[in-house]
Amino acid sequence: MLNPKQKFAVFMRENWCEFINDKLIENNRIERYTQKSYKRLGLDIAATKHEGGLVKSRVATGATMD
Repeated sequence: MLNPKQKFAVFMRENWCEFINDKLIENNRIERYTQKSYKRLGLDIAATKHEGGLVKSRVATGATMD
């Protein structure tokens, strides 16, 4: 059972996606946003973590991170 803060977060995510999708439709774009998780979409993939350009460049060159 979701607490009131969780319900509000779900509500806001759903409304944000609806707003964005309406704007995409108005602009004849094919992309769509969803608040659903990969699991709820039936996808067997894991979300990635944003690391930033510096970390990516260091990892690509084999440098270690402090």
